[in-house]
Amino acid sequence: MGLGGDLLWTPVLRALCARNGRPIQLCDRPRLSDLLCGKLYDRSGVRCRSVVFHGNPHVRFPSPEQKSGFAIALDRIGERAIGFNRLKSWLEIYCHFRSRKCGYSIIYLDLPQHSYVERIESGRYIWKHGGHIIDILAASVGIPPVLHNCELYFSAEEDAEVLTLAATLGVGTYITIEPGTNEEFFGELRAWPFARWQEIVDWVKGVYPHVTMVQLGVQGAQPLAGCVNMCGKTDFRQAAQLIGGSKLFLGTEGGLMHCANAVKTPALILWGGLTDPGFAAYPEKHKVIHHPVNCAPCGLLGHCPNSRECMLSITTSEVIAELDKMLNRLIPDLRCS
Repeated sequence: MGLGGDLLWTPVLRALCARNGRPIQLCDRPRLSDLLCGKLYDRSGVRCRSVVFHGNPHVRFPSPEQKSGFAIALDRIGERAIGFNRLKSWLEIYCHFRSRKCGYSIIYLDLPQHSYVERIESGRYIWKHGGHIIDILAASVGIPPVLHNCELYFSAEEDAEVLTLAATLGVGTYITIEPGTNEEFFGELRAWPFARWQEIVDWVKGVYPHVTMVQLGVQGAQPLAGCVNMCGKTDFRQAAQLIGGSKLFLGTEGGLMHCANAVKTPALILWGGLTDPGFAAYPEKHKVIHHPVNCAPCGLLGHCPNSRECMLSITTSEVIAELDKMLNRLIPDLRCS
């Protein structure tokens, strides 16, 4: 489910590669034009060439091909056709059987067998059981639970670029913060009020005046006063590297939280009721502020009938208290008494 979902695969792929002794081929199930060409994978390879997997030595991809307009149209017709009968399920079952037979040296990432969603029901996701998402993904390819260490690999050129970027920003010691959330799937269910984020920034600037706040996010995101605004000015990998150079990441459940895990940066995460922290968070590495509510985990697709009590019950004062503890441990010499 997005780049965060790809990051959750990385520790599983590392373990699977070690078991099989060779990189794992990632692909999507074939579409109609692929089957007519005798290919058992989606030749376009668009989704599986995720930026998360760049430079990852544990994966490989089939050589992508540029599909013609006719082939693309044929694929659309085929997807509509199999959606109305059981052909899609049969194709998915066959692809999974083929993958399992070869010891998962090939993984079709878009198969429901490898999803952490059981089903969609009445406008909500029903999550699979089995522990953390990484454990669920590991079980789906027949390996035992692995350490929840997401991975990103950067080239020397990328490292040099982000150092140049940091120098251009004029930042020394800094914290990364993402007040926004990806609303594509879940609307504002994971959002915390913007005014409260601003209170946090104001507190940091008063108590840690020599610490720069760097705001990450998408183009057009509302900027926080007192932050270096990098919204829309970095790609996903550059944002991950900026998090890697920061003393701490502050945000909510989402892709950059998984980035913080991958680049080994301490994090303070505000968690709602969409999922349980034990399902997707890293409490062994990050500090998670979470208020359990009776309606969680809801998996809702956008609308909350309970006025987002899970997120709105998190107060500014408790976030500041936890943030102060973390910063006082990480950069005690920069705190004003």
